[in-house]
Parts: sequence; C-alpha cells; structure tokens
Amino acid sequence: MTWAFVKSASDMLDPEYGYTVFGSIGGVFVIGVGMLALGLPLMLACAVKLRPFFRGETLNAETPILVPDTGQPPRAGL
Repeated sequence: MTWAFVKSASDMLDPEYGYTVFGSIGGVFVIGVGMLALGLPLMLACAVKLRPFFRGETLNAETPILVPDTGQPPRAGL
C-alpha cells in the first residue's frame, strides 16, 4: 500500500498528469497532498474536541429512544 501511494504521488508530480499545473508541480499532486495536510490536523482536532464520541459514550444501551420505530414507512410531505 505504501509503495502504491509513493508511486501514485511520484506520477502526480508530473505536470502532464492532469489538466492543472502549479508551477512545475501537477495540480493533482497539490490537491491530493493538500487534502492530506488539511485532513490530518482536522482529524486530530476532532479526536480531541469530540472525545466522548470517539470513546463511544454518546450513544449506548441506556440512551433513551426519542423517535420510536413504529414499523411504518415515513409519510410524504412531513
């Protein structure tokens, strides 16, 4: 998997790989690496801020059912 990532990243560096170019770097590489660079800090921030969710503390067997399952399909227009 690591080899596939490195191979894909090296292919995407080529400006001829896609339709966009940022300097001498392919736009696909910039977008892909940019999303990874943005996603990692956001994931860590969510893991810290939303700790009860990631521990499974928000919903459990004792959580009250606010919308009971009636077995009927929802009515249109509501």
